[in-house]
Amino acid sequence: MAAEKLILFLVDDDDMYLQVLKHHIEKKFEAIVHTYTTSEICLTNLHLNPDIIILDYALNSVYHDAMDGVAMLKEINKRNIGKEKEVYTVMLTKQDDVQVAVDTMKNGAYDYIIKGPTADKRLEIVISNIRKQIIMKKNLQEAQAMKKVMFLVALFILAISMGLYFLYPRLNQ
Repeated sequence: MAAEKLILFLVDDDDMYLQVLKHHIEKKFEAIVHTYTTSEICLTNLHLNPDIIILDYALNSVYHDAMDGVAMLKEINKRNIGKEKEVYTVMLTKQDDVQVAVDTMKNGAYDYIIKGPTADKRLEIVISNIRKQIIMKKNLQEAQAMKKVMFLVALFILAISMGLYFLYPRLNQ
């Protein structure tokens, strides 16, 4: 994972905020960051396989008919089913409403962060935790793959041994 950079999508209808956040995350995590001002544009780019999507709840200040953050979460969850790589979603919003937070978490958000003076630090912690989870999952997958290879090697050695045992009975005396 050390050689692989995190791929993050930032989705917010405030372009200035997006650029500041993008700069901060790229500097802090040496990540590849893509920014989108609507959920719809972001969804068309899911083929870039982001590790993390950080999105605002209210995404309709510029485009009034734009999909909100919870609708986007639902769509990401639909597209995430059965995929090998999980996409972690974090809601970063001004919405200081418990019901919105509950709905967000019920719909699969990894975390809910309220924009404010401590949001940047909290976001750093969340991204670090997600990075650790990604690394642990990758290490687990590699260990499981190695276990399968070792099992096949053991079967191969056993088959060779059994073949030699039956083909050359004089060696058994």
